Amino acid sequence: MRKGLKNVSLILMGVLFSFSLIGCSNTEKKVSVDKIFEKTIEEKLNSITNPEGKDTKLLMSSNPYDWIKDTDSNKNYKYIVSQGEKSLHFMLSKFANSNKNGLEEYIMAIACAEILKENPTSKNWSSGREWYDNYTKTNNEVKIPVVNNDFNKIKSELSLLPKEYNSDIAVKDGCFVIVHGVLKSKRSVMDTFVSNSKSGKTSSITIVQYTDEGDALITKVVYSNHKYYGIDDGTRDAFASLENRIYTEFEYKYLKVFQEKNNTTYYLVNDDKLSSNDIWKSKISSDSKDFINCKFLCFYNNK
Repeated sequence: MRKGLKNVSLILMGVLFSFSLIGCSNTEKKVSVDKIFEKTIEEKLNSITNPEGKDTKLLMSSNPYDWIKDTDSNKNYKYIVSQGEKSLHFMLSKFANSNKNGLEEYIMAIACAEILKENPTSKNWSSGREWYDNYTKTNNEVKIPVVNNDFNKIKSELSLLPKEYNSDIAVKDGCFVIVHGVLKSKRSVMDTFVSNSKSGKTSSITIVQYTDEGDALITKVVYSNHKYYGIDDGTRDAFASLENRIYTEFEYKYLKVFQEKNNTTYYLVNDDKLSSNDIWKSKISSDSKDFINCKFLCFYNNK
């Protein structure tokens, strides 16, 4: 009987392992497809704006629209526009992660405006960066989804950190480090992230806290395109169950900082009007109506 149960267990383990491989394979395929798409759009933008081989008359033109009129450039431009939201999200991401304001940004602005079906007669911008600034001011609530590539990039960065990541190394690496409620790094690390994100600047922070046994619990938070997203890395917690030694993704709209007499606490929420009392009530209440979707990031003792 035991032998039979053992055989059944082995078969089940084999089936589960096979499914896990299929899942990994599907994820890798999607990431690969995303990278190929991004590379394709990047190459087409480069082809449009690259002066090599272009007509002298075009090189002397001060009108960016002329750069999408010749046969090859027009074909590349039409392809970018034809990809709709995928191209839009990629180009918005390029704007958000750069301060450049040249020909490529102007071409991206033209393409984004066409994808969004903006009325050309109401055009009120004279550069690509100005278009993007206008867009972000009037579309604060537009949700640009975080793609798998963003999360996979964070996971890759976290996986490169040492398995035994002690507080001294984490501080030297520029992380925001807290050991059992005591702040070990400079508070300015978090203050800078809070200030940059609340002013709309793309920014990130790595928060490192520790279990009672001394294992690192790492959280990487990114602010971009009007949202906070990131990964909780529990892979170094040797005393956690295997199912909890994982990467966990999250995404929220706002960052809340609650400064009380003894502690400073940071939460990610989707309602900017929430108070610390609202969150506390949600945690202790047995009424499902009081539930609040929020994420505790960290806290430290003010003393």
